[in-house]
Amino acid sequence: MALLRAVNVGGTGLVKMTVLAEAFQKLGFREVKTFIQSGNVLFTADQGSPDELARFIEEGLAEQLGLKTRVVLLTADDLRTIIDSEPFKDHEGEEVAMQYVTFYTEAPTLDVELPWRDPKGEGMSIALVGSALFSVSLIVDGKRGMLSLPKGALAKAPSTTRNWNTVRKLLVLLDAKDGPV
Repeated sequence: MALLRAVNVGGTGLVKMTVLAEAFQKLGFREVKTFIQSGNVLFTADQGSPDELARFIEEGLAEQLGLKTRVVLLTADDLRTIIDSEPFKDHEGEEVAMQYVTFYTEAPTLDVELPWRDPKGEGMSIALVGSALFSVSLIVDGKRGMLSLPKGALAKAPSTTRNWNTVRKLLVLLDAKDGPV
């Protein structure tokens, strides 16, 4: 599965998911399926290391669509490990508005200890599992706070963020597929 960074977010990286799926098919991938509008692509690839496939996808999308994006690749087993670790279940005492997972191409080196609360008190990063950072936005003064990540988490490695509900649904979709992803 490919998670594409900054696709259909805030007016940038605009691409229809049917067009994105066609681009993946033209790159030679099989069983291509997209999920929601944020650049989640399930596919089957016969060979290639994750790094090679990510570069191939990035270059192919730039050539075909003019889409400059970074790609984080995960298998169903990768995603299952992340979901099974679910540090959110141990997070109590805060009014949580949304739960997020930021996926990195490699494990980031954070400049802070976890859990970390942003200076405005609107969000917290609570755990790092492999190359996935779990974060929450909090309810502050009756409003949902903004997601904020520690500075070191932002600049060290390419990443993309998904909400927890999307992450869980992606695993259901991956488990329903036949063959390697």
